[in-house]
Amino acid sequence: MERKISIFTVLGIFLVSIFAGGNLQAQNTMPEVMEQGSLEEQKEYLEERMNIYNGYRAVRDDIFLQMLKNSLDSLNSAKHEIDVLLESENNLQSTIESLNSDLGKAKSAKDKAIKDKNTLLFFGNSMNKITYNLILWGVIVGLTFLLVLIFIFYKRNYKITSNTRKDLEDTREEFDAFRKTSREKQEQTVINHFNEIKKLKGGV
Repeated sequence: MERKISIFTVLGIFLVSIFAGGNLQAQNTMPEVMEQGSLEEQKEYLEERMNIYNGYRAVRDDIFLQMLKNSLDSLNSAKHEIDVLLESENNLQSTIESLNSDLGKAKSAKDKAIKDKNTLLFFGNSMNKITYNLILWGVIVGLTFLLVLIFIFYKRNYKITSNTRKDLEDTREEFDAFRKTSREKQEQTVINHFNEIKKLKGGV
């Protein structure tokens, strides 16, 4: 009789081990949204799928670490984009300064031409002052138009940079809030489990 009880006991432990192993493997499977979804989709997944216990949301450790990794990757990507935009902004600023210098030189040449005689030498050839001024003003207008286009492009990039910085700050604040609440929930869950264990031990 005792031998039969021992056999059933061993068999029961074996079945429980298989069932527990299967559940553990299923629980350890990383959801697809945590690897391919956006941060917003991952946040919605956590809000909808994670279990709530006594008003606290329990988050699996591997999912929490994946969310942490994804948030850091997003921050690094945003930082890289900001660096690229800042470099582009510096290049545009240098171009604008160069064009301003060229424009100043063109205006100086125009002022000098006004003081000269009606006939001027242009590339070694005599040229009427009116024709010369038309060519000079054409160059000035062209440079001014190019300067305006570069300025518009610079303003657009500056706006994108500002928006990216704001998005980066918002993402960082969201992540800090999420990390704080997650830590508090984990701590409270541990405390609740410890209290439950104490109650069970006290009941026994």
